[in-house]
Amino acid sequence: MKKIAANIALACVVTLLCIVAAEIGLRALTPFPIHGKKANKVYDKDAGYRLNPAHPDIDAHGFRNKGEKPRIVAAVGDSHTYGSNVKPEESWPEQFGTLTGVPAYNFGVGSYAVYAHFVNAHRAIEQGYKNIIIALLIHNDFKVSGNSCDIDYDSSELWQTSKARLSLHLPDCSNAKNWQTARAPGFIRWFRGRANSAILSATDYLIVRPLSDQWHRLVYNKVKKPKEENNEASNQPSKGLSVAKSPEEPDATDKSAGQRPAAAYLAGRSLKNQAVEYAFTDLTRPEVVKGIEDFEKMLADLKRAADKKGSKVGVMFIPSKVQLFYEYADDRDIYKKLPVLKDMAENHHEIEKRLISFMDGIGFHWSTAKPELVAKIEKSEAEGTWVYPPTGGHPNPPGYRAYAEAAKKLYERMAEPSKTSSTARPSAF
Repeated sequence: MKKIAANIALACVVTLLCIVAAEIGLRALTPFPIHGKKANKVYDKDAGYRLNPAHPDIDAHGFRNKGEKPRIVAAVGDSHTYGSNVKPEESWPEQFGTLTGVPAYNFGVGSYAVYAHFVNAHRAIEQGYKNIIIALLIHNDFKVSGNSCDIDYDSSELWQTSKARLSLHLPDCSNAKNWQTARAPGFIRWFRGRANSAILSATDYLIVRPLSDQWHRLVYNKVKKPKEENNEASNQPSKGLSVAKSPEEPDATDKSAGQRPAAAYLAGRSLKNQAVEYAFTDLTRPEVVKGIEDFEKMLADLKRAADKKGSKVGVMFIPSKVQLFYEYADDRDIYKKLPVLKDMAENHHEIEKRLISFMDGIGFHWSTAKPELVAKIEKSEAEGTWVYPPTGGHPNPPGYRAYAEAAKKLYERMAEPSKTSSTARPSAF
């Protein structure tokens, strides 16, 4: 009996030592942990945090760039600018450089919101960048949580000065109800958001997420066949994805090709998370309205600063999956089952319209990536590929290519001295 207990104790000690060795090895030789609450982040008094320059993809300034770049175009944004889900060269700032021949410095960091955008856009202006493009993801960038509450406004001279000068509200992070998050309860969500373990992070990133995405592809990657029970049914259009297209483009809703339902793109965790994120666009919440008002004041201030320096600033709207598929999908069953998604899409649209009206009023450049994303989705449907992974809100490389194409149009528009506003109107429901 003692021998058995000794063997069990020895096995436990060996296992523990192996875990410790694996943890140390992963931390020393890989970027993990990458999901910890503060993992790979360094303090920034004005923006809350930047990325750790020790990470192999991060430069000395704490952003995802390789080497020094000419100060021509600055790409400001959150994880959709950083390039979550893709390699560094597949992020939209890098693809923008490939498309235009003009290098773009990537100021994007995951979870950044409008207050960090204001800081980095001002920094870009002061550093001499001639064109600053702010990629705005509405359902993320106005939430009163995450990065917006990581900034210590009281101890930041920039924010105290800006608050007095622009009459900003600034987020009230003391109220517990403001701390809303898209993280669902459960162990996986806990260690993704809070655990600082390289082993758990690597397991999640290299095993759990790929397997989850593959599972949803197997389940949802089934085309919808046209009904053939009777002539009336067979003559009805497919209930798959339907998008606006030019006459020369092939018909992506052709019945012979079949279509994945829109619900396939909003599957699993993504669907649950985006339902929770409705609060971040809820226009009945004073916190959201105050954030929009602050952003308008900050945009006006950025334009004044850019005009003095001979620079130009523009906003590129990035639609969420929920908004994109609400506007362009014929299959609305998903929105009937979860009306909160419809409400979120319509709120997103209303916020976009309000900001566009404001920007047009002050002669501020703006564009939207919707047409380019729709074109990519249309093409992917014909090819049987995915612009978005079913379980995530960040696109695959073709989606970032769409962002880059939209940014290119905005950049070209900004280069035209006689035109100072939109490149595309938001589509109506």
